Parts: sequence; structure tokens; C-alpha cells
Amino acid sequence: MDKFSDRLNKRMRELNLNQAAIYRRIGVSRGTISGWVNGTMCHPKGNNLEKLAKVLKCSVKWLAFGDDDDQPGGDIKPGDDNFALVDSFNNNSGYPVHQLIIDQSGVAANAIKVFSVSGDTMADTLQNSDTILIHTAANTPLSGNLYALMLGDEIVKSVSYDN
Repeated sequence: MDKFSDRLNKRMRELNLNQAAIYRRIGVSRGTISGWVNGTMCHPKGNNLEKLAKVLKCSVKWLAFGDDDDQPGGDIKPGDDNFALVDSFNNNSGYPVHQLIIDQSGVAANAIKVFSVSGDTMADTLQNSDTILIHTAANTPLSGNLYALMLGDEIVKSVSYDN
């Protein structure tokens, strides 16, 4: 991908992020993010580039220059079809999760559900439109971990447990 705006739009689609989610997280104006997305503005520099790369879960080098060696996804390469469909709390359709991520979690795919965060959370670690995997078989809290709890039909999105 030759242009910064192409890489930005690609990652936004892959992570299901909109412009509002990005400008709120990195603290730039709507006009600035719009200019980056539409390619009418030069790509961000310095701190804004670092914050944007963090939100987009990619390297600064790939985002700024398109270096294929630093493409997002680690060992996940374009065209890789090694995905499992994981049930979602948000809808009844399967959500594709790369097998590498499932293997690294140490949890069986049938014990994982996907949840897309909406709205404000109680901790700054989860943001609106983040997608998280929830280990549904875990029912004993461990110190320092983050939990999602079902209360009727509602999910409490972020609870930290400390001994």
C-alpha cells in the first residue's frame, strides 16, 4: 500500500473503527482525522503518529511508510485463512478469530466468546468499539485480571479484581 490514507483506512476497517473512535482516543480534531482518512492532509508526526499506531495496533513504521516487514498482525499474513468462527455476545453470527490468537490464549475456541465494547467503560483499558475475547469457562477471579460479567442481559464490561 503506497499511501498513508490507504493503510489508515485498511486498519480502521480491520478493527471496525470509525473516525470518531480514533479522534477521541488520540485527542485530535474531527477535521484532522478526516484529512488523514481522505488523504487531503499529510500523515501525522511524532506523538500523534505513535498514538494512532497504538490505537490501530500496528507499528509506527508500517503506518507511516508501509514497510511490509512491519505489517500488522505479527505472524498473521494477508490471505491467511486459518481462522475459527467464535460465537459473539453482540450477535448470533460467528466472529473470525485467527487460530494463532486462540492458540496463544491457551483457551479452547468453544470456551471463547467475542464482545464488541460499546459506550464508556469503568477502566481506560477498554474503549468504545474495542473487540475483546472472553473466556467463558473462567469462573474464579484471579488477582490483576480483567473480567466481563453477565448481569441478566447486560454485560459489565470491565471489572478488575485485586486481592
